[in-house]
Amino acid sequence: MNTVGLGIRGGLESRMPTCRGSWSPLRRLLHITAMPLVPLVRLRRCYREILRIGESKRLLPSVLPALCVGLTFHALGELVGYALGMGNSEQQFSSYEMTRIEHLTEQDRQVELAG
Repeated sequence: MNTVGLGIRGGLESRMPTCRGSWSPLRRLLHITAMPLVPLVRLRRCYREILRIGESKRLLPSVLPALCVGLTFHALGELVGYALGMGNSEQQFSSYEMTRIEHLTEQDRQVELAG
């Protein structure tokens, strides 16, 4: 599963309470209209954390592009979840999590197996 698919499915998965009917249509609509702000709010939080640990010069140039893409697609998944429901994302995401090691590079797999 690629970053885009993982982000969208993760976003759908995080909308479980909404998609199971616990939110009113008005509340869902408000969240849908505010969705473009979500990646910006999350990016700001991540940025503050990077500054807090004192690694901005090292991390920002390499991490910022991927972080922006990941946050955007996760928010897109949430938007789809608010608007259309979860579909079978719970099953797909669970399947991915259960076989996650199969999706890692050889180097990352060795790190994961080492503990």
